[in-house]
Amino acid sequence: YNDEQLQGQVLQVRHMESMLTRVDKAIAEKFAEVYRGGDVSSGKNLLLAKVATRYVKNFLHMEKEMIQELQSRNISITYLRAEEEMTAHIEIQGQGTGHSIKLRGFADRIDKVGNTKRVIDYKTGKVDEKSELRVSEWSDMLENSKLGKSFQLMMYALLYSRNYEAPQELTPGIISFRSLGDGLLTLSYPGGSGAIDENAITRFEGVL
Repeated sequence: YNDEQLQGQVLQVRHMESMLTRVDKAIAEKFAEVYRGGDVSSGKNLLLAKVATRYVKNFLHMEKEMIQELQSRNISITYLRAEEEMTAHIEIQGQGTGHSIKLRGFADRIDKVGNTKRVIDYKTGKVDEKSELRVSEWSDMLENSKLGKSFQLMMYALLYSRNYEAPQELTPGIISFRSLGDGLLTLSYPGGSGAIDENAITRFEGVL
């Protein structure tokens, strides 16, 4: 995406087709960088490279299909930023003293589909949407270790709202390379799902 200079650009099918022709070369270069001096022509490293290649190609094919489907409905998708660092401060009161705590997070991707801003995290592992992205009560995030991904998505929403003017529709989500067919996996929380509003961010900040 960086090589195509797509930041701030409306994504087109031709962008995906161009990138698909360069996946093998890009993966080989990255593995040579990560395993500097190591042999990536056989064994475990070769298998890892093949898996990575398959994941990236599958993702680009999925992206191409999404662009085509959106275009059929006259909706555009704009690629905004990647590997974006976001920071925010929260104030903690306790025993007569206050503390300012700095929060920091990195969003793999930020884009815009129609009027919806999406803050996306890529995961190579499987995501169980029913058990990991369903929050019945805000306090569950303090007690249920399985809700780590839900916590992460709410952190994205909080950080985004503190770094940028919060859009009317803000949807943090996960794309799992193990189940690309599921598309963007979003959060269900008390009072809503998918898009995160300011009230939900305020409730989450209380939990945080």
